[in-house]
Amino acid sequence: MTAKMAITIIETEIAKDGGYIPCVVKEGETGYHKTDWNWGPDLNTARELADNYNLNLGLSKEEAVKLVIQSFPKPSDIHKSLDNLRSQNSEAVLEWIRENVHPDLDLDADVNPADITDWTLEWD
Repeated sequence: MTAKMAITIIETEIAKDGGYIPCVVKEGETGYHKTDWNWGPDLNTARELADNYNLNLGLSKEEAVKLVIQSFPKPSDIHKSLDNLRSQNSEAVLEWIRENVHPDLDLDADVNPADITDWTLEWD
């Protein structure tokens, strides 16, 4: 059985010319793989292209988001990842997490990994 995959736009994966580089997440794998594509500098257009690509793969938007979320590190690793993102000034990624995964995340506070275990989405 072939693992599902989805295309996603990660705001920090940008080509030298400012275009967004689509990334691939695969079912059962942590992390993502960059493609060699460049979908231009408009974030909304890049996201729309990703949604359409995923639809052509047979994935609804919800299924694609679920694959992206399962690709995140385990909760025990997220605290380290958030500290690393802060140290790299990756506010765009932290803001995306707050907007799309955990709306109550205080970007200026320390995050307790135990608090992250409730980051689940119900699809049914």
